[in-house]
Parts: sequence; structure tokens; C-alpha cells
Amino acid sequence: MHAKKIPAKKQIVEIRIHGRGGQGAKSASQLIVEAAMEQDKQIQAFPEYGPERTGAPMVTYARISDSPITTYEPVLRPDIVMVIDPTLIEQVDVTKGMTEKSILIVNSNKSPADIQKETSSRPECAKHPHAGGPDKGDGGNRDEIPD
Repeated sequence: MHAKKIPAKKQIVEIRIHGRGGQGAKSASQLIVEAAMEQDKQIQAFPEYGPERTGAPMVTYARISDSPITTYEPVLRPDIVMVIDPTLIEQVDVTKGMTEKSILIVNSNKSPADIQKETSSRPECAKHPHAGGPDKGDGGNRDEIPD
């Protein structure tokens, strides 16, 4: 008697990027999936806009998979969440849908502990909450404009 082979679980990486219109969130998601496409991955990237104007909060999604991607809904359980504008943390639940395995990346010069307090997220949801900040070390104050 032969054991029945169980098919491997479909592996897909889901990414959600929060930003404001004009900050490059849509371009970032497109760049991420194009890099994955160069590695022969299946890809998907699309934005979700509110009021379409510069500075308005927006979110964009990206999916990367070894198998064809058959869902077209927004990312509900992100593996990675990126926040380009840290002021959005006060306006949007950027941790919504995150799990203990999710990674949170915030463009901020604040400490991971401060980001965790602001997001009220579980510590395990914020593995990498500090990924560069507005001050680039050139003496210019860039706290007003997220990069």
C-alpha cells in the first residue's frame, strides 16, 4: 500500500504598503514585483485609492508566488507591511490583519519600542519597525517629508 502524497501548500508572499499620494507607494510595489518577476516568480501589484489627490492616504498591494495567483482581492493577512509616511499610523490601522509572523517596516527615526506603542501592535508583529528615517545625516531636517 502506497501513502497518498499530500500536495505542497501554495507559497505566496503578500505585501501591503501604506503611503500618501505622490510618495511612491505604487511605484514601490511595482518595483518589488518586477524584481520578483526577474526571478521567475508570479506577481501581482495594484493600488487602492481614496480621494485621488497628492497627499491623500492610499494603500497598495503586492503578491509574489511560485504558483499562479488567482485572487484579486486586497491583501487581508499581509506577510509584510511597509509604512512610507509614519503620520499615517495615527490615522490608519497599519497593523490590521498582521499575524505573529508578519513584518512591519516603518520609515521613521523612532525606536522599535516607540513604533510598537504607537501601533499598539504585539511585539512579535514588529520585527523590523525601523528601516531608515527622515534624517539622512546631511544636517537637513526632513521630519516633515517622508522619503
